[in-house]
Amino acid sequence: MKFEEKGAKYYNNADTMNKQKVAVFSLTKYLIEKTDIDIEEEFEKFPYGLTKPYAVSQKHEHIQRNRYKGIYPYDDTRVKLRDFETDYINASFIDGYNKRHAYIAALGPMSKQLGDFSPFWQMIWQEKVEKIVMLTNLVEDGKDKCEQYWPHPGTSKHYGMHSVSCLNEDEYADYKRREFTISKKRVPRSFL
Repeated sequence: MKFEEKGAKYYNNADTMNKQKVAVFSLTKYLIEKTDIDIEEEFEKFPYGLTKPYAVSQKHEHIQRNRYKGIYPYDDTRVKLRDFETDYINASFIDGYNKRHAYIAALGPMSKQLGDFSPFWQMIWQEKVEKIVMLTNLVEDGKDKCEQYWPHPGTSKHYGMHSVSCLNEDEYADYKRREFTISKKRVPRSFL
């Protein structure tokens, strides 16, 4: 958490952590003076596992949309789908600096959980997502991590009520960049 006190900005650990306030300009010195044991002890104080209610994810009709046991959206931060057969998708809002719901974290889409990927694209459309950052490859160490939930470059595909076109794909040393257009009822939006 950040605090403002007498015009200076302060850093404070989570409520379960040490309550000592450290001025931002002193943070580097504070951390350098910490021993590995001090840091390990503070790390052990972090809450482990799910710490808030996640009952919606456990409803019988939603279980198949959860890929991993123990990775569920909290009830108070989950993305709720509108205009869809269910409002549940395993995705959560994340607040940014001075902006509520600045980001969405979701599991890599798999057809076993999402069918034709239309819930994912509904979320993209509804939340006006401008960038998708995929932090995994489709296959890693011989294991499927995510399925290709987008059309091939230069093609379009329908996902429920949405039409998605992959306009181009640029390959770099460590990543690929794709540009998409998504439309619903012929109203288009472009994004990366």
